Amino acid sequence: HKERAVSHPCCFKRKGVHRGEDMIDPGTMEHSFNSMRPPMHGWAPAPVRLPARPSTAGTSRPGTAMSNASSRPLTGSRPGTAHSARLVVPGKNVQADRWSIEGGGMLDGSSVPRDDMYGDSPRSTAKRPFSATVRRPTTIMYANIADQMSIKQEELKRQSAGWTLEEPSNDIVHLMTYMRQRASNSSVFLFEFFRDFDPYRRGYISETDFFRGVDSVRCFSDMSIPEKYLLLRTFAERRPNKFKHLIFNYAAFCEILQPCNQPTDTRVQMLPQYQKLRQVLYSFNPEMSLDSPFAIQPLTGEGETRIMDLMGRLHHKTVSTRVSARELLEDYDPHLNGGTVGWMKKTMKTTQFMCNVPGCISYSQYMRGMVRLAGNMGITNDDLDLIYAKYERNGAFNYYAFCHHLDHWFDIVDAQMQEQQQQQQQQQQQQ
Repeated sequence: HKERAVSHPCCFKRKGVHRGEDMIDPGTMEHSFNSMRPPMHGWAPAPVRLPARPSTAGTSRPGTAMSNASSRPLTGSRPGTAHSARLVVPGKNVQADRWSIEGGGMLDGSSVPRDDMYGDSPRSTAKRPFSATVRRPTTIMYANIADQMSIKQEELKRQSAGWTLEEPSNDIVHLMTYMRQRASNSSVFLFEFFRDFDPYRRGYISETDFFRGVDSVRCFSDMSIPEKYLLLRTFAERRPNKFKHLIFNYAAFCEILQPCNQPTDTRVQMLPQYQKLRQVLYSFNPEMSLDSPFAIQPLTGEGETRIMDLMGRLHHKTVSTRVSARELLEDYDPHLNGGTVGWMKKTMKTTQFMCNVPGCISYSQYMRGMVRLAGNMGITNDDLDLIYAKYERNGAFNYYAFCHHLDHWFDIVDAQMQEQQQQQQQQQQQQ
């Protein structure tokens, strides 16, 4: 009567269990496989007692329910409506009608160790090479790259390989170009932020006042400490003993960034090094390496040769497999996909070395996109870093320029070959 009461549909409703689910009697620990259809006449059939399972003493652990599970009966359901559990066992697939919840044993006497039953042991994953728990070597390689190192560490590694030039964050020309653009967009007059710290009106302030002045400019609030010290070392001068603490020539700094033709109350002293820096800064083309839609970075001769080979291989892959690199990479653009990654547009902070504009994605997004694009091409970590360094735009990956060059790769190669031929002809004529 107790067993019938457990199988009664009212018991399921009274105990808060939906009809059709597995039911375990806490008194007898009997497992009931009930049918999804309602029982006839409101009563479930009597439980079917199966013969005792052979002992599995060799695979049981002391102190667990697995050691005495063979003496416990199992309950069944009506013929033709029993639920069958499909069990994936390492090396074979077994279709079993019943499964013991105590220890993972089967009715034929065989048993599966508890570790293998859940697929957590190395023995089980080794026998299932296509299991979801086993990652392919390519996926592991790219996933580790995106997580184990930061962008700064990758930049140092690229410089040590001899493929890239000096890092823009360590170059005063790049730094002052960013600052000039920020000051122009914010419509601020830099001279006013430093003049208040100059009591003698001679164009020099102390190191402490320099940091105060830079921090007071809102558009420079995201500058790092090394960048500020780089700027301080560039415009630091030795002064007489009376003014030895006033070392920063802010007048020359402001004159280079924002040339002012109006007369001021300070006398700007432009040393030869400052004049040379101003010439280099004005001849520098920021449209090709900073904020242009097709911004790319110059590399060394060895780096340019390597990037030509990599882009040729990627172009062959996209043409032969008819894969669009733009569609794979633009999925991570928050400006184009407002529903999926649009939250990044608001949460990502735009700094002077991090560009969050349409056509650019972050370093981790670039790595995830390259897994889908070139996961089986055998491209090394250094090659991926080189591609990132070539198409880096203000701290992000300019996938817009990358896809444009990838689609028109033959035209770019032909144009470069024609330029080389013209240079060779000019050299021959000069000789």
